[in-house]
Amino acid sequence: MKYLLTFLLLLYVGASFAQAPTYSNLDYVGNGNSKQMLDLYIPPGLTRPAPIIIYIHGGGWQNGSKGGALRFCDTLLAHGYIIADINYRLSGDSIFPAQIYDCKAAVRWLKAHPVQYNIDTCKVAVTGSSAGGHLASLVGTSGGVDSLEDFGLGSRGATSKVHAVISFYGPSDFSQMDANIPRTPPDSCTDPMIHNSPNSAETRLLGCQFSDCPDRVRKASPITYIDGTDPPFKIYHGTFDCTVPPQQSMLLDSVLNAAGVYTSLSLSQHVGHGFRPDAQQQQEMLAFLNAHLTGCGSTGVDDGEKSEAPYRFGLLQNYPNPFNPGTVISWQLSRKLSGSYVTLKVYNVLGVEVAVLVNEKKEPGTYSVNFSGANLASGTYFYRLQAGAFVQTKKFVLLK
Repeated sequence: MKYLLTFLLLLYVGASFAQAPTYSNLDYVGNGNSKQMLDLYIPPGLTRPAPIIIYIHGGGWQNGSKGGALRFCDTLLAHGYIIADINYRLSGDSIFPAQIYDCKAAVRWLKAHPVQYNIDTCKVAVTGSSAGGHLASLVGTSGGVDSLEDFGLGSRGATSKVHAVISFYGPSDFSQMDANIPRTPPDSCTDPMIHNSPNSAETRLLGCQFSDCPDRVRKASPITYIDGTDPPFKIYHGTFDCTVPPQQSMLLDSVLNAAGVYTSLSLSQHVGHGFRPDAQQQQEMLAFLNAHLTGCGSTGVDDGEKSEAPYRFGLLQNYPNPFNPGTVISWQLSRKLSGSYVTLKVYNVLGVEVAVLVNEKKEPGTYSVNFSGANLASGTYFYRLQAGAFVQTKKFVLLK
């Protein structure tokens, strides 16, 4: 009950603003379900196609509704951006992937109505906070992934690929949600939210506890789908976030960067979960979108359609490094190595194996694993990834 109340307090159930939507309750699926409708805010006097940013609300995937977009996007509206504020099915009605199905259906519907609403379909961005940040990130990294689309919902004449993502304190890898909780004063989480538990918001979303359904956890995690074709990301997180650890955004930033995707992470020092962007951050958002929503003509990309490059493969630098006692090791597996037997092992400076972290066949994708040096002495260690003929080794340092 405590955690449910926390979500209710942090994430809004709706709000009223001085400016009402230009269009309210547009049915992006066509079945009359209020959970599948959106509002549009159109800049006054708009006469030509304009960029659009789609806001996805938070609420732990179980609460909340549209109505809060201008808390994050009023500066963008004032500078000529169309704002879409969407509802989606909540976990009390439908478990994952219903939520991402709806978000992608909304993107497709908006792209299918460019003339009616003056939408520039070459300049489509998505943003969200908390659970909405997770869904926005997943929209961004999973462009072209048909298993996360329900083409029976809404329009089929456009893709759900977007051209930029702004994420606020959203989860990126569910398997690590209980790792790296802030513990250093003044950002000490003395009573953090536990996510791998029977009654957590994530368990209700997935319909299972993390430890019981690793494949579903991987499917719902944005980092699973990262590759070099992803759109640019701007990421915000507070260092004193006891609901979604800031490490979730650090990991997202790290894996995007390793894949060659533009990414910019802004950490708000000593700030907790649920904050809204201040004036400076809204100006940063505007500058980011102006810089990266360059349009189809200048990029050669038509409506987000990019040939899907194979996953890059390689071993990423662990984070944090140096570490005490835990750290996260991530790697990417190429489609060319599909079904390869993968080993990830840790060695000391004498070449003695001290830990086996992975020893199984893996499908293409991005993976992460936690490593604890609690039982090891301080010093330099090496971790080695082998997948088929591919071998890579990196160094890390345990400081106690």
